Amino acid sequence: MSALTPRPCRPTTLGGASVTRAPQAWIEKRARCWETVCKAGSDEQDLDKLLQEDLRRLQSRREQDLRSVRSDQGSTDADEPSSSLKELVDKALIADFFFILFALGWLGAGVGLKSATGVTGLLDAWLALWQWVFQPAIGVLMLGALVSGGIGWLRENEGKNEGKKR
Repeated sequence: MSALTPRPCRPTTLGGASVTRAPQAWIEKRARCWETVCKAGSDEQDLDKLLQEDLRRLQSRREQDLRSVRSDQGSTDADEPSSSLKELVDKALIADFFFILFALGWLGAGVGLKSATGVTGLLDAWLALWQWVFQPAIGVLMLGALVSGGIGWLRENEGKNEGKKR
């Protein structure tokens, strides 16, 4: 037999520990696939036709999935005009988070410099900004996290309530 000629199908028995643990639906699906290949026989043209049909079905499924995703995106954009505002607030909160990380790094460098050399310049500058810059930034981040979580919770519950009404 050459490498291009398909091997004849032989019936196999399903057994053993690994197969018995597999879900029944998966086993049935694989059995149907093998039946389809066995029906094609050893004719390469039949196998080509089967592969082309599978390819057409796959392409049509992908097109349907893309259409459904696009329609879902269109409906959410139309339903929520404030989504751009939410995205802007989310970006501001991300920037605030990284600013707080910078402040934490500055504090660590100041404490390290004071303990290593006794110089307090970095730490004194950081302490001067603590009450007027860093505390409000931390407060904004905490408030934003609470509000964002609350909005997400409300949207989730709103979707569940609409599903129950229908």
